[in-house]
Amino acid sequence: MLIKKINVAIFKLKFGAPSNPINVVNEFEFEDDIDFKLKEDGERLTLLSKDKKMIEIEKYVQKDGKACLMCYSEQAHFFGFGEKMGELDKRGRKMEMLNSDNPLHLPDTDPLYISIPFFIMLSPHKPTIGLFLNSTSKSYFDMDGDKYTICSEDDGLELYIIYGPKVSDVLKRFSLLVGRMELPPAWALGYQQSRWSYFTSEEVLNVAEKMRRDEIPCDVIYLDIELHAKLQSFYLVKRKLSRSQRNDR
Repeated sequence: MLIKKINVAIFKLKFGAPSNPINVVNEFEFEDDIDFKLKEDGERLTLLSKDKKMIEIEKYVQKDGKACLMCYSEQAHFFGFGEKMGELDKRGRKMEMLNSDNPLHLPDTDPLYISIPFFIMLSPHKPTIGLFLNSTSKSYFDMDGDKYTICSEDDGLELYIIYGPKVSDVLKRFSLLVGRMELPPAWALGYQQSRWSYFTSEEVLNVAEKMRRDEIPCDVIYLDIELHAKLQSFYLVKRKLSRSQRNDR
C-alpha cells in the first residue's frame, strides 16, 4: 500500500499493482487551511477532519480477479457515478462501470453509456468528500449503506480522496486534478433536439421549420443511428437523406 498526500485536500492511495490507471493532469498545490488527515492502524485507514471520521477503509482484498476495498462511512449518501438510472442518491445500489449501448432505460438498468468512477459523499454534519477510482478496468460499486465496496477487475486499485468541505469545492478540486475541457462554442450551449430517429430529410426539415415557427431557439438537430449504414459511424444511408442535407450535416 502506498499513500501520497497530493496537497492539503487530496490523498492518493494505491493498493496492489493496478495495471491501467490513467495519468492525472495536474497534481496541483494551494494554500487553503484545511484539517484533513489520514490515520493508519494496521490494514485499516481512517480519513478524518477535525477529529470526525469521514471514511474508514477497513480492508483491501484480491480475489477471483478483482481488487476490492471494504469501506465504512456513517450515514453516508452517494451521488455521481456517471449516467445511472434510478434515484439521485445511490445509497443501496449496486453499479457497474462498463460503457454499454442499452436501449432499455428502466430504473434499474445498468450499465449505460457513460461510466465515471467518481462520486460525492454527503453525511450529516460532516464536510463533503469525493472519491475517484483511477481505473479504466471494469469496476463495481456496491453502495449497500454505511458499509460499501469498491472493486475493479485488476491487480490493484488507485483511489483519490478529495476534501470539500462543500460540493462545489470537491468538484473544483476534482476537475483541476483530471483536467478541464475547453470552453465550447456558443451554439453548443443552446437547445439541441434529438430522438431515435429521423429517417428522411423531410422529417428533419419539418422539425426545423416548426422550431422556427414556434420561436424555439434550437441550434442543433441530431440525426441518430438509423441513418448510418450497418449502424457504422460516418456512413450514411443515402436513399434516406438527400445529398444537400448530407453536406449540411
